[in-house]
Amino acid sequence: ALCAQWNVSEISDPESGIHSLEVIVDKRIGTRQWRSVVGPCELPSNASNVTVRHFLCPGEDGVSARDLDQGVEYRTCVRAVNQAGLRNHIPECSDGVKIDSTPPETANVFSINPARRSDACPEAVEDVQGSDTTVAIEWEAFLDDEGSKLYYLWEIGEMRNDQEFLPTLQPLQMLGVTAHNSVFLNGNQHRPFVEGWESWAFSCTNCNDTVWPPMTQLGARSTGLKLAHGMIVFARLWCVNEAGLASPMITSGITVDLTAPDGSRAVLNDVVRDRSRDGDYVARQELR
Repeated sequence: ALCAQWNVSEISDPESGIHSLEVIVDKRIGTRQWRSVVGPCELPSNASNVTVRHFLCPGEDGVSARDLDQGVEYRTCVRAVNQAGLRNHIPECSDGVKIDSTPPETANVFSINPARRSDACPEAVEDVQGSDTTVAIEWEAFLDDEGSKLYYLWEIGEMRNDQEFLPTLQPLQMLGVTAHNSVFLNGNQHRPFVEGWESWAFSCTNCNDTVWPPMTQLGARSTGLKLAHGMIVFARLWCVNEAGLASPMITSGITVDLTAPDGSRAVLNDVVRDRSRDGDYVARQELR
């Protein structure tokens, strides 16, 4: 369906008055070209909005009804008809809306060791960290075939029965610093959260191609958390397009290790000559 609204008080004809309104839906067929695909649909003179479904005028039925075309841009135009039957030569048109019924294409999302610099390439996928207050992730940019602007949100938690993600450590927060941008996800509105985290982007061009191919990485780090030793921490990243469709990805998890290696049981011997026993004396030349 296509929906449009307008300010009906701005439409007038001082001489004879407005008899009715006509709505036309156009389809973009080129950079500056449009082709009419619906209408004109007649509406009452006091109408201030319209909903066009399945390429049919409001109130029409048809066996040939079909859905709007994916990836195509449509606009809604309105023109007034006065009591003399005269119409606007050029109707007023919206700026157009593109049909996007598919969520963004997902990409890889990784947990990373918060101790690593955000602009440094890892040697391998990191699955252990020594911080009990910070969680960090990196990901490749998601894609949207229709060219929609993409927004990212993330949450931090644990997995129950290796299947269900529980945001026990950080609720869903939007990544971004532009205060007037907001995103609706799962029926809730989210605005950028600008404290307690940082984000970055860098071009990973000198990485090991077999483990971490060259790519532009995006990342985020959240601080002030309370993590316990042995906890396996997961993050879920959501990518939302301008149509409100979302794609989630969950990291493989990173284990919190807060204890240093235990070397108390290790036996260290000074090996001399046959290199098989502990020795207390050695000839000077054997020290060379």
